Amino acid sequence: MLPVALTVAGSDPSGGAGIQADLKTFHQFGVYGEAVITLLTVQNTVRMTRVDCIPAELVLAQLAAVLEDIPPQAAKTGALGNREIVEAIAAAAAGFRFPLVVDPVMIGKHGQPLVSTDAIVAIRELLLPLAALICPNLHEAEELTGIRVLTVDDMRAAAKRLCEMGAKAALVKGGHLQESAVDVLFDGQDWREFTAPHFDTPHTHGTGCTLSAGITAELARGATLDAAVARAKSYVTQAIRSEALPRARLRPGRRRVRALHRRGHSLQPRPGARRRSVKSSRRYRIERGFQMKFAEVLKASIERSEIPLRFEPGAEEAVAKPVTELVRAWLEAHRTTAPRSDFDLGREALIAELIDELTGIRDVPSD
Repeated sequence: MLPVALTVAGSDPSGGAGIQADLKTFHQFGVYGEAVITLLTVQNTVRMTRVDCIPAELVLAQLAAVLEDIPPQAAKTGALGNREIVEAIAAAAAGFRFPLVVDPVMIGKHGQPLVSTDAIVAIRELLLPLAALICPNLHEAEELTGIRVLTVDDMRAAAKRLCEMGAKAALVKGGHLQESAVDVLFDGQDWREFTAPHFDTPHTHGTGCTLSAGITAELARGATLDAAVARAKSYVTQAIRSEALPRARLRPGRRRVRALHRRGHSLQPRPGARRRSVKSSRRYRIERGFQMKFAEVLKASIERSEIPLRFEPGAEEAVAKPVTELVRAWLEAHRTTAPRSDFDLGREALIAELIDELTGIRDVPSD
């Protein structure tokens, strides 16, 4: 039977954050996802124009329904909107027999507030003490603790304060640090830092939701907190890295991080894949042809252990380098009379896809 994970959060109709991102991430981590909606937003990749909170009574009715029929092994909260909803969730969470991950979402990617001022106070006083883990970003950590958070040392101080305020563990996220994306975890006794490269990309919509959802999913599967954070961090790093690669920009706004960035798909194109108008495009013909011709070459390199299959923190560069070298060497040796722009387009697209394939999550069982 699949483990069950629950998200209590707001809705993002563009699919990049909120319950939509949470449910996609739950699926990727091999757990059954269920959701309680706290608020509705009107937003896309460019702007957010409206936020409406669900009545607290209706939020509780949703929660009671899923707890009665499909109790989860772990749960998370996201944007909670107003004090009434926070109070309702906190009252229910006091009786939870499973870990609760509190992601204290306060501001959307477009700068719109997703929680009222008095709701922040309620999170601090009522929900935080019930958290198995609270995972604020730098701004949220400042709001909850009153500590100015600018450096890793500040993050440590904030994490310690959050545990002193009642949380069993605190993960302060440093994705907005300039040098590197360092997250600091404190469980009341031990410290651990999770470091990843800082990617120069604005397309990070939903990264916080995806990270907390990944942690929740891993806790539902029975992982330790350290292991859950490490795996979720690696997953989000891969998703951000794939969006930082040079790709066609099809929309003007901030794209969502790819919560469905890889499921260990076969390198061979699936029969009947992409049966749509793009099939006749030059880009599609180039990518498909390169994939089909290159699959056997790549398989041989993997069998010779020249390219690792599994992603580990910090290993993406070790994967990217041999893949890039192998692709470029093979394509140069098999160049046709295609225009140079077409050739470069197909090469870079293939490199990006192959790196995603080889560094994606591969050990999620299909129960």
